[in-house]
Amino acid sequence: MLVVLFRTRLTEDAGDDLDAMNEEMLALARSLPGSGFVDMRSYTSDDGAPGRGVVAGP
Repeated sequence: MLVVLFRTRLTEDAGDDLDAMNEEMLALARSLPGSGFVDMRSYTSDDGAPGRGVVAGP
């Protein structure tokens, strides 16, 4: 099993479309045949920065 963590550093240019983009990326990951995609979770680091965790199986 593989776990990948993405940390996000938002700038002032980040807009309200961020949640929509996250949903689009999740739908794309789920649709890829043979990718082994299992799940995606959100997290917040100790310093308050948002991030995502992606889990993929063999």
